[in-house]
Amino acid sequence: MGPAALQRYKKLLLEKRRELSSTQDDTRARVPAGGGLQADLIDEANAEAELQIRLPRTDGRLLRAIEEALGRIRQGTYGICGVCNQPISRARLEAVPLTHYCRTRKERKQSNGAVEGRVRAYVVARCRSADRESAGSQDGR
Repeated sequence: MGPAALQRYKKLLLEKRRELSSTQDDTRARVPAGGGLQADLIDEANAEAELQIRLPRTDGRLLRAIEEALGRIRQGTYGICGVCNQPISRARLEAVPLTHYCRTRKERKQSNGAVEGRVRAYVVARCRSADRESAGSQDGR
């Protein structure tokens, strides 16, 4: 990848980092103070505060991913898949500039995760079924 393309991706990543940082600052500023006399206002404030606690977690993950991508630019490994060491397509980098997987590796990772999720769901369902059967047999004593 040429220096002009790297500079372009670096600019995109820095802009996204700035956006997330300003969003986090806005979120912190809007967290409501505790207290108040009306239950509706308290409930609304609690719901808003809970949402504002969750958003920074997601933003924090994105900021870490952006910092990692900027680090790969500095190291000269940006645009190279972290698994197979093959170049990541420009189309993928345009869509997800902070990625460190090529499309093939990302799809494999997602499909493996989907299989693991289905297996986990099956095991949970079987355990619940066994628990119900056990509870039913205890009721019948």
